[in-house]
Amino acid sequence: MPPKQNLHNAVSKTNAVKALDALVADNKISCKQFGKISIYVRNEIQIQLEDNQESKDVAFEDIQELNEELAKIVAERQAWSTKISLLLAEPSNNDLIEMIEQAHKKIDELDTNIKYLSNTPSDSASDALVRYVQGSRLLVEKESKNRRRDWKSCMQLVKHGIQPKDVNNLLVC
Repeated sequence: MPPKQNLHNAVSKTNAVKALDALVADNKISCKQFGKISIYVRNEIQIQLEDNQESKDVAFEDIQELNEELAKIVAERQAWSTKISLLLAEPSNNDLIEMIEQAHKKIDELDTNIKYLSNTPSDSASDALVRYVQGSRLLVEKESKNRRRDWKSCMQLVKHGIQPKDVNNLLVC
């Protein structure tokens, strides 16, 4: 059976050992020898204690309290990040001033249109013309309806008046 290589043959055993020895030299991991077997273990994180505190005074509750404080700080940081992104999404002061100027121009234009329309007298002749056109439209619709009905009845008379034997005589003429 061939010797097993580390990381699915991506790194040779000698290179892996050299890398692990370099980490041991940097005090990032520890190595324990048991005969031919070397076991590499990550070093424990050293907690920085206050001057008047000993290592045995650090309790699980203290660590849990620090974790809770960290969670609060992370949540607060996230809230501030959200507020900053919302502030950055809003238009700048220069953009707001430009938008206000455009709105004032539009208001002035609308005021001018309102004054023009309110000062223009209503034309009674045009109102009478509109009423006449509307009345004429109704008469035209009524007349076209009557003519369609007459046309359909004429078509029915022609259809029933011509019989197949008469059609041949009609075609010969």
